[in-house]
Amino acid sequence: MLKPCFSRWFYLSQALLIGLMLGFACFLQFFKGVMPCTLCEMQRLIFVLLAIVLLVGALLPHKKLIIPHILTNLGAMALALFGMLFASRQVWLEHFPPAYNPTSTCGTNLWYLFKIMPFSDVLLNVFFGGRECARVSWQFLKISLAGWAFIWFSVFLLLAFIQVICRLFFSRKYR
Repeated sequence: MLKPCFSRWFYLSQALLIGLMLGFACFLQFFKGVMPCTLCEMQRLIFVLLAIVLLVGALLPHKKLIIPHILTNLGAMALALFGMLFASRQVWLEHFPPAYNPTSTCGTNLWYLFKIMPFSDVLLNVFFGGRECARVSWQFLKISLAGWAFIWFSVFLLLAFIQVICRLFFSRKYR
């Protein structure tokens, strides 16, 4: 019988899924020539951070500690919400491209922006995007990469929320 609170394989499978998605994004970039904009790079960074949080959750002992698992899942939820924010902004830009903006940082490498700007300025500049971020370069089932990122961030948010509920209400029952 499947227990309501999932095991470390649950966390590992989510991290593996993120690894596969990032591998596919690298395949599109290096073999198909689909170059990521700064919003795409930010979403990739958030996916990497989410995978790290999920791997930490997999390494925690599952039977004795409840609070660290809740904190891990709350961190995963925060990252998923942050990713949804950037993905939804890119979907918005794809449907309503902005006018020409000479101060836009789209087209600039994300890592370069982190070197020359404070963190909060980088987040704002990346979030506002530009015309390059509005370009749809690849679709599957008529959904762009940003749309798929939004869907997957939503799935990870839902799974982390289920984990928090399970840890709060069911973990003592199944010890």
